[in-house]
Amino acid sequence: MSILFIAFKVLQPVLLASLAWAATRVADLINHNVKSEKLKRILLRLDDAIALAVKEMNQTIVDALRDMSPDGKLTAEQRANLKAQAVKLAKSHLGPRGVEEVCEILGIAHHEVDTHIGARVEAAVHDLKVGAATRVGVRLPAPTLAPAGELAGAQ
Repeated sequence: MSILFIAFKVLQPVLLASLAWAATRVADLINHNVKSEKLKRILLRLDDAIALAVKEMNQTIVDALRDMSPDGKLTAEQRANLKAQAVKLAKSHLGPRGVEEVCEILGIAHHEVDTHIGARVEAAVHDLKVGAATRVGVRLPAPTLAPAGELAGAQ
């Protein structure tokens, strides 16, 4: 027998074990990337559903309640009811399968999903208020139009 054949026979288990280890690592990497993509996808869907619910309620209900209030502010009870309605609306935008995916991906129980969505609703309301506050009273300079000759020269 040749030396190469003997070396191959001796190293064959090591090579097979190395190949199996590498295949396992590649499979783990693929699984991790798939889970990561699924997590990103469900979080984007969740954030979109919450943003839609908050904006929809702000447009249809909150403004009317503020107009009816003597000081233009909502009571604590009104805010709590609006939050509960926003959570319900966000869950309806997600649908039963979306809510199930949120629970599965985030590792939360069904009875905890309302609390989680409620916290995200509060954050979306805050972002909406902060966004409106930063736009009000801030004047951006008007865009200036360049003479036609300058635009032609820029090409």
